Amino acid sequence: MKCQQNLEEVESAAVGVPVHLLSARDSVGLEALERYLAPGKTVALVGSSGVGKSTLVNRMTGEARQTTKQVSESHGKGVHTTTSRDLIRLPGGGMIIDNPGIREIAFPNDDGGIDAVFPEIEAWSRECRFSDCSHQHEPGCMVQEAIRSGKLPSDRFESYLKMKRELHYLSQRAQKSASRMEKERWKEISLKTRKYKNDR
Repeated sequence: MKCQQNLEEVESAAVGVPVHLLSARDSVGLEALERYLAPGKTVALVGSSGVGKSTLVNRMTGEARQTTKQVSESHGKGVHTTTSRDLIRLPGGGMIIDNPGIREIAFPNDDGGIDAVFPEIEAWSRECRFSDCSHQHEPGCMVQEAIRSGKLPSDRFESYLKMKRELHYLSQRAQKSASRMEKERWKEISLKTRKYKNDR
């Protein structure tokens, strides 16, 4: 029951992305990965530190290729172990890349990615009364209507807003950096010009 709830939760956060429940420790559900690991294919493992990527690699290769550690008894989570990227050939002919755990994900630019991650919110947004609707308090907001009717889980909408804030912050930071670089460039030109005049 708990596994089914977890599956539904992840599927609602990753619309359209295949989700598989598995356990590398108990060899449960690994057959679902076979189609991704066929000869001629390369798969990269990406995820937080200590979630079991290297344990999965060891299970798929049938040997202890990667160093792993026990789950911490104090907080019940895995421990950051892998420190390098390794390309490993699997017995079936596919390849798998084991990456070090990631501690954060940053979005360098929007480039339409947020609409791809939240397609249903983008679809409702097009039906809002105002084209620049923030989906917070405007009348005629179809996104808020979807939340009220239960079609859009509020936690998914919060994830959407969080990603929007992150993208806005990164955009602002990039603009400030570009502005500062431009000022420094003109300051350097001014100093060189002044030096040139003084040397004449």
